[in-house]
Amino acid sequence: MLHLVALINTDNKTYMQKRTKRELGKFGEYLAADRLTKNNYQILARNFHSRYGEIDIVALKNGILFFFEVKTRTCDSINAPEESITYQKRQKLIRTAMTFLENKSSDLPIIKSWRIAFFGILLRGGKVIKTETFIID
Repeated sequence: MLHLVALINTDNKTYMQKRTKRELGKFGEYLAADRLTKNNYQILARNFHSRYGEIDIVALKNGILFFFEVKTRTCDSINAPEESITYQKRQKLIRTAMTFLENKSSDLPIIKSWRIAFFGILLRGGKVIKTETFIID
């Protein structure tokens, strides 16, 4: 099993922990949700599943609903986080977002529009060295 190292800074204390690839992804989703919240996004859902796939974070800001795909990579990874967004992945994200809207529309505040978005995190030595957010569709 592949283990990766992530750095966690909690209450001004730093901890190095071994992480599996899956745990690294969950760590990245936590970081993304934290940064989105600090930038005035309201997190409505995390890890929404449908038969088409999963949306990591569903967030609302200024009446726009964002469906975030979060990818976390280390500097020694072969691919950059944004390289994981293929045409097929975009189609799955769109179908999953539409399923969310169909199933949860009565629970949502009034929205102006919705977007598929990407949140990429790059780590070096366990430290976040780059984050990137952009609209996919």
